[in-house]
Amino acid sequence: MIGKIEVGDRRLDALEFINYCKILEIDPCKVFKLIDSTK
Repeated sequence: MIGKIEVGDRRLDALEFINYCKILEIDPCKVFKLIDSTK
């Protein structure tokens, strides 16, 4: 599953994204802010 997400073959919903961030020990709020700041 992670491989498909990383190459763009599968999308993440919000809850999956949060869980993915937690597994990687990344604060999901910081990632959302980073994404929002690049608009």
